[in-house]
Amino acid sequence: MSTESPARPFRRRMAPAVAHALALGSMGSLSLFAGVACSPSGEGGAASASTAPKSTAPASTAPKSSPPATQPPPPPRPAASAEAGEALYARYCALCHGPRAEGYGADNAPSLVSSTFAATVTDDFLRAGITLGRPGTAMAGFGREVGGPLDEVGVDSIIAFIRTLHTVPRMAPPPFTAMSDAENGRLVYEKHCQKCHGTVTQRANAVHLFNPALLATASDAFLRHAVVNGRPDTPMEAFSPVLDGRATNDVITYIRSQAGKLPPLSSLHAPAPAPAEALDPHHGHDHGPVGGPPPGAPPVPAWGPIPLNPQGGAPKFTLRDGRFAPMAEVKKALDEKKKIIIVDARAPSDWLTLHIPGSVPLPYYDLKLIDRIPNDDTWVIAYCGCPHHASGEVVDALRRRGHKNSAVLDEGMFAWQKANYPVVQAPGMAGIAAPPVYDTHGMPQPMPSGPGPGTKRGK
Repeated sequence: MSTESPARPFRRRMAPAVAHALALGSMGSLSLFAGVACSPSGEGGAASASTAPKSTAPASTAPKSSPPATQPPPPPRPAASAEAGEALYARYCALCHGPRAEGYGADNAPSLVSSTFAATVTDDFLRAGITLGRPGTAMAGFGREVGGPLDEVGVDSIIAFIRTLHTVPRMAPPPFTAMSDAENGRLVYEKHCQKCHGTVTQRANAVHLFNPALLATASDAFLRHAVVNGRPDTPMEAFSPVLDGRATNDVITYIRSQAGKLPPLSSLHAPAPAPAEALDPHHGHDHGPVGGPPPGAPPVPAWGPIPLNPQGGAPKFTLRDGRFAPMAEVKKALDEKKKIIIVDARAPSDWLTLHIPGSVPLPYYDLKLIDRIPNDDTWVIAYCGCPHHASGEVVDALRRRGHKNSAVLDEGMFAWQKANYPVVQAPGMAGIAAPPVYDTHGMPQPMPSGPGPGTKRGK
């Protein structure tokens, strides 16, 4: 029996062109390329001996040239390893998912080691999540295909490390295809699921089940197994005591039925990153408490001019807790052409997809880039999507280096977008679900349950 869980196929070895093609559909698009293979074109070769005309010219007396020197074979690709993955996980993932993948480090990022998740999740599902991310959430795409720092060996090394954190036997959940009562599923969902998982258009404080990237890679059986068995050691309870089999099937059918209302994956990824000559080759590899990108990682996109409005006056902010700058005051400073620097603390793939105009990418894992920011009392505002954690790392580093006029954008990128403030975005990001409501500590809050009736029904 295969130990892989029934996720929709995601090509293990993705060239950038294939990765871009993977985003050309919405639901199920990843499966289109599961068996893609290159085949000889059969074109452009020399004519065969039986059909080529014979030359009647005398044989050349010119000395024959020496055959080209044999080129040494390319070095073998490094193998993925859990040891390398541990370092990469610490650099990129621990900030949100916790040092041992237990989750809830920032923005309620889910546990990756809950026993029912570890037993049924496939490497393909993890690979797709790490590489492409979950557009519209704090989960960035870290694959180079979308502008991130990781090649496929790095992604696979992180997966290998995650697998070492929980030794539960792997299994395939019982086969299931969502073909039940979607309308009753909506009522069940509104009563039992909406409070934590949100709606099609509004995220709450748990995994957003209507994210296009998640639905493109999670099978019906994988989702159903989670509903029935829960996620031990997390707030996700098992619903088998509450919902009978038919009601559970209805919920999954409802979730799957909403796929057509979601933006297609192709509209959620930015165009391919700029060619090398347009990128900044001088970014640092630091450094800082979480280190910099691995050797060979693409540089961050080129920075625009900083500061913005260099001849403008200094803005004034009323900082909450001496740390958080209100969105409205930052927006006012930009409108009034105040002198300011805006930095995006997320992975470059997120900046390419959605950012505040004039902001520059300064990922939380590449803090050496702070060296490029003038330390002359210019205000520096950092933002992220979680909504304070990654940007808080950057602001802490700025203040350690003497940038006293630095602050975190309160409530982050997605709240800025929801407020209809100016953004530069990929087309589909305009239709992505709204962010959660956060408390004053930056924690996402649940939302009210819907009006659904009781759902325990006979099988």
